Amino acid sequence: MQDIVFINIGWMVEYRGDIGRDPIRGGHGYIRKNGEGHEAFNFKPKRGLYYGYVPGRNNIRIRNFANHTRDLATGITVVWVARHPENGRYVIVGWYRDATIFKLPQASAWRLGSEHIFCQITAPEAGSKLVPRELRTFPSPDLPQIGFGRSVIYYGNDELNPVVRKFIDSDGTWQGATRKKRKESKRAGGGRQADLAERRRIEKAAIAHATAYYRTAMRDRTCVTSVEHLARGWDLEVRQRSGEILYIEVKGTSGRHPAAELTPNEYEQVNCAEIRSHYVIYIVTEAGTASEKAHIFRYKEAAELVPCWSTDDNRILSFKDCVAARISAPHLAQNDLDTGDFARCVDCVEDERCPSLSNADVLRRLSGAVHRGFDSWRSTFSEQSRAQVCISASLSVSTFRTSETGFRQLVCRPWRP
Repeated sequence: MQDIVFINIGWMVEYRGDIGRDPIRGGHGYIRKNGEGHEAFNFKPKRGLYYGYVPGRNNIRIRNFANHTRDLATGITVVWVARHPENGRYVIVGWYRDATIFKLPQASAWRLGSEHIFCQITAPEAGSKLVPRELRTFPSPDLPQIGFGRSVIYYGNDELNPVVRKFIDSDGTWQGATRKKRKESKRAGGGRQADLAERRRIEKAAIAHATAYYRTAMRDRTCVTSVEHLARGWDLEVRQRSGEILYIEVKGTSGRHPAAELTPNEYEQVNCAEIRSHYVIYIVTEAGTASEKAHIFRYKEAAELVPCWSTDDNRILSFKDCVAARISAPHLAQNDLDTGDFARCVDCVEDERCPSLSNADVLRRLSGAVHRGFDSWRSTFSEQSRAQVCISASLSVSTFRTSETGFRQLVCRPWRP
């Protein structure tokens, strides 16, 4: 006989019935067909009670529990489980303690539209818990896993149940006796540093916002590490309680619309199948003001969805590919080039303006540097230019064209050996 049961439900953030703002994902066939599920109210209390909906026609066998009568079982720990939309694992999203499980579903306090919701479980609000979204990592990969067959109900096993009880008894803080040591990521690459003070102010405000969010969400002031200076393709690393790492790419904007640019290295990480389930794009709008707001995009690859980056309220991130360039040349002696003039020239080209030089002058200077080399002004170039231009022979400079706005733009043609 036992006193614990696991139930597989759809994924939500709050489970308080607001399906429009907090859509339900995954789970059983009814959700995939109708886009809604009655478990959406499982953590919305009414007069001090929670009403737990068990999906489908999978009635819990109350005779499995020690404290049962003909019609109900009492004193049960009900563990609500959902498939994580990013990493695909079954994780605990919440639990009821001292729950009553009825043999047959009972009318609850809630309706979904005009349809009355019938629930098989009730539990006191005190002692029950909904795990915050960012803390839903248990059980971690190195612990016994929760496994459902064709039923949404699982009674656990001798390995799983003790660790889950320990997790619940710790109020969700215990994640296992030992944690696997994380391997240091070898993925790295060149990022770019903005040269405008205002942009840097916005970036710092966005980083501060993301850091504060994860420290609060994880309830751990030491869980966030800045790796901006390492140019790995993300800005922050957040250590979850499970020992797993989230890779946070932070973008800030002064406007209200969540839009940003990704460097080639960042875009590579976004598309990397190895890490994207743990990669987060964190955009802060109106950064550095009293109205700043975070828009958190995560990769979703559930079976019923087209893979995409989206927020918990189903706003989907769109990507528009842009062309960047890499240029290089042989070694150049320092006295062979006026570094100041050239750096100013390249900065003007990237900014689509060059008021002091003709097209021919700019092209002659840039083309000459490409063919002769420019190691000597590498540091000046990286400090002053906002162009996504690094140093290795992969393009040749061809010509200029006039943009729709009337500014001149540099056109690069891929170089083929």
